[in-house]
Amino acid sequence: MSNLDLFQDAVNNAIRSNKNIPVTVSMQNESFTNINRARQYKGRQFGSSKLYTDIILDRNSRSVRIALKEDVIKEVYITKKVIDLIVPGLADKFIRAVALKVRSLGLSDDDTIPNTINGRINSSSKKKLITGNQSMGGPIDFVYEGSIQSEYDEESQTINFSGSVIDSDTYSKNKEIYLSISLKSGFAKYKTNMTNDDVQRLYDTENITITETLQSDMVVDLR
Repeated sequence: MSNLDLFQDAVNNAIRSNKNIPVTVSMQNESFTNINRARQYKGRQFGSSKLYTDIILDRNSRSVRIALKEDVIKEVYITKKVIDLIVPGLADKFIRAVALKVRSLGLSDDDTIPNTINGRINSSSKKKLITGNQSMGGPIDFVYEGSIQSEYDEESQTINFSGSVIDSDTYSKNKEIYLSISLKSGFAKYKTNMTNDDVQRLYDTENITITETLQSDMVVDLR
């Protein structure tokens, strides 16, 4: 049984044990009151990318969106299509900046063009890419960390989980992410008569990804 199934079943079984009266869902560092249902988020996925939200805790007031992924960035697998959905225009801005960067290096004919180039992004774009938006099943409110072991306490009407949660603002601030793009062929030579468009065509512009570490000393600043 998956962690999503374990979490969902634990909460919903607790509600049933409580005669369908809402319960409190408690983690080590946070509690959510008046929860009347837990459900797995279902929505359209884009290619191999996953959706941000895994579990929704429903209540009469605002629901709580939780990601159960160990590493949201790696498991969502953010591609150019996803970037375009979450921060429109950012990927194209990166592609243009990459071309300008290459042409500003003072390369001569037949010099090797940098294979991989990273992009630094501002805090607003970073948070959006880490927490997602409605198109990608976000934004998430919390990221769950730890095991899915739980125990229901009838007296307090509380389902207690052994893990903890980190709110999306803190989770975003604690992470560094960069855009990354590489040459289509892995190797290309520069020509001094190249235009920006010529340079752009050398790079795999449909395969821009997100990385949590700089993969190159060649970096463009998009902040």
